[in-house]
Amino acid sequence: MRRLKVGWRLLVVALIAAAMPYQRATAQATGVLRGTVIDSTSQQPVAGAQVQLVGTNRATYTDAAGVYRLTGVPVGEATVRVQRIGFAQRTVTAIVTDGATVAADILLQPVITTLSQVVVVGYGSSSRAEVTGALTTVSAADIRNTPIAGVDAALQGKAAGVQVTQNSGNPGNGISVRVRGSSSLTASNQPLFVIDGAPVQTGDFSQVGFGGQDLTAVTNLNPDEIETITILKDAASAGIYGSRASNGVVLITTKRGITGANRITFNGYTGWQKAEKLLHMLSGPEYVAYMAEGMRNDGYTDQDIADFGFVTGVNDLVSTNWQSEVYRTAPVRDASMGLSGGSGRVRYYVSGSYFGQDGVQIASAYNRSSGRANIDIDATERLSFKASLALAREVNYRVVSDNTISGIGPNAIADQPNIPVRDASGAFSTNNSSGIQYTNPLAIAAFDYNPTTTNRALANVEANYNVANWVQFTGRVAGDQLVLHERIWGSPLVVDENGGVGGDASSGYNSGNRFVGEGFFTLTPWAGSSRGTLTAIIGASTERNKTELNFVEGTGFSSPALHDVGSATTVTTYDGSRGANNLVSYFARANFNFAERYLASASFRADGSSRFGPNNRYGVFPAVSLGWVITQEPMLSALSRLGSIKLRGSLGTTGNQGPAESHRTTLAIPI
Repeated sequence: MRRLKVGWRLLVVALIAAAMPYQRATAQATGVLRGTVIDSTSQQPVAGAQVQLVGTNRATYTDAAGVYRLTGVPVGEATVRVQRIGFAQRTVTAIVTDGATVAADILLQPVITTLSQVVVVGYGSSSRAEVTGALTTVSAADIRNTPIAGVDAALQGKAAGVQVTQNSGNPGNGISVRVRGSSSLTASNQPLFVIDGAPVQTGDFSQVGFGGQDLTAVTNLNPDEIETITILKDAASAGIYGSRASNGVVLITTKRGITGANRITFNGYTGWQKAEKLLHMLSGPEYVAYMAEGMRNDGYTDQDIADFGFVTGVNDLVSTNWQSEVYRTAPVRDASMGLSGGSGRVRYYVSGSYFGQDGVQIASAYNRSSGRANIDIDATERLSFKASLALAREVNYRVVSDNTISGIGPNAIADQPNIPVRDASGAFSTNNSSGIQYTNPLAIAAFDYNPTTTNRALANVEANYNVANWVQFTGRVAGDQLVLHERIWGSPLVVDENGGVGGDASSGYNSGNRFVGEGFFTLTPWAGSSRGTLTAIIGASTERNKTELNFVEGTGFSSPALHDVGSATTVTTYDGSRGANNLVSYFARANFNFAERYLASASFRADGSSRFGPNNRYGVFPAVSLGWVITQEPMLSALSRLGSIKLRGSLGTTGNQGPAESHRTTLAIPI
C-alpha cells in the first residue's frame, strides 16, 4: 500500500474551484417545460413516466394525471426523453424562451417489450444495458407479503450467487449473507450494507453468547420500506467501495414520494408456524422397559432395577412427550402503513410498521416497531435536497438451544419420558422431587428471562446542485446510532440450574455511532452525443466510528422477584471499554458507452484507515470492466429475437479493512 498525502479539504476546494469558472461562463436565462404524457392508444395519462432533459442530469416523473414539470431549462432548443415500462421510449424537442412556461405534450406508444431497467450502482445509477459488472436487483414486489423479520432474510432465494443462511431457529436472530462465498478466515464475511447512499453498521453488538443465537444490526430495517435492493457481486462493481467490498456490497434504496395526489397504503398479514417434524422418542412405558432390559443384560439384579426406578407397572405410569410441551404453533403478524405524495417542489413518504413473531419454541419471540420519513425538496431550479429519518426498536427474547446441555430444546430431548412436568405438589419437577436428570425445560421457560432491546436511528441529508448542464455536485451527511441493552435472568426458582447461587443476573449495554460525510461530482459531458456517452464521478468521503460497552453480572438475590443485577449480593463479572476508528477515502469512476454496443468502465478508490499503522494506512483499489452487446451489431442483429446478449469481463481489487470486532463477554450459562 502507498500513502496518499492529498487532504480532504484540499481535494474539495480544488474540485469546486475547477467547476466555478465554467458555472459563471454558462450562466444563462431559463424557462419551464411542462406537459402531459399520454397513452397513444387509450388516450389516458401515463403516471410514473421518467422525463429527462437530454444532455443533463435533470429528470422528473409524471404525476397521477400524467403531468410533468421541468424548471430551470436553458433558453433555446431543449430535448426531453420520456420512458416508461410498457411503452416505447420517445424523444421530443421544444423551444424554451426566457421566463416562459412552454407546453410539450408527449404521446407514448404501448409495446410488449420493456425498457432496460435502471439499477442503482455505487454513487449513482445506470441502465442495466450499460452495466459491465456483476450485480443482481431485488425489487419491492419480490419481497412483498413475505413473512421475514429483516432485510437480510429478504435476499434468500432471490439473487444468484448470494447464499443466505439462518443460523438458528430463534425469530429475529442474525442471518449469514455470503456473496460468492467467504473471503476471510479471521475477518468478517458479511457484505457492506449501504442505505440510501450511506454505509451503515451491520455487526453483532450482543455481548452474550447464546450458543449460536447471534444478532445482526440489519434486522431493524423494515422490508416494507424498501424500493430496491442491488447486490454488487464482483470486484468491478464493488471496487468503488474499496477496503470494505471484499464480501460484496448490498445497496438498499428506500421508497420516496411521487408528485401527485396523497396516497395511503396499508399492507399486513398474519399467519402461524410450527415445527415441521419432531424427533420420535420413546414413551414412558417403552423407556422403562428399555432401561430395565439394558440393566438386566449388564448383570443388574431386580432389586437394582427397582432402586433405579425402572419397574414395569410401577415407574411407567407417566408418559411425557417433552417436545410437545415446549414446541407450539406460534403466530407471526405484520402491519405497515404508508403515506406519500407531494406538489411540484416537495414530495414525501412517511411510514410506520409493526412486526411480531413468536418462536415455535416457548419463551422465544421477536418484536419490531419502526418508522420512516423521507422528504424531497426542489429548492431552486438547480438545487434540491433529500432527507431521511428512520427510527426502530427491536426486542429479542432468545433461548439457549445450540452448543448446550441446559436449554429448553436440548432438555426436552434429554429428559426421561416417565417423569411428569409437575410433581405431586404442583411445582415443576426437579431432580430431588421427581428424579428428573436435566433441568426441567418448562421451568426454564417460565422463570428465566432474556430480553435484548435495540434502539436505532438512521438519518441522512443529501444536497444536489447542478453546477452546469453536465456537472452536478452531490453532498451527503449521514448518521447511524445504535444502542443495545441485553438482560439475562437465571431465576433461583429453576432449582436445578440457579438455585445453588440464589439466582444469576447480568446486564450489558453496547452502543455504536457512525458519521459519514461525502461529496462528489457527476460529469456527463457527452450526454445526447451521437459519438457515445461518458459518465464520470470524482469525490471523497470521511467516516467516523465510535463504540462503547459495559457489562456486569451478579449472583445471590434475596427474592426471585428482584431481577436487576443491582440487587445482587455478589458481583462476579464486570467489563467496560471504548473504541474508535476512522476512514478517509478518495474515489473516481468513468463509464463509456459507444453506439450502445461497446461498453467500458473503470474505477479507482484509495482508503485510509486508522485501523492500520502510519506506514501502511492507505490502500488503493482499481477496477476495470468491458462489455460487448453483440445483439447490437448489424451483422448479428438476428440474434436479438432471443433477447439482449452481452459479453462482459472484469478485473478489480477489493479489500477487508480489519479483523472482525468482537463484543463477546463470557457468561456463566451452563454448557
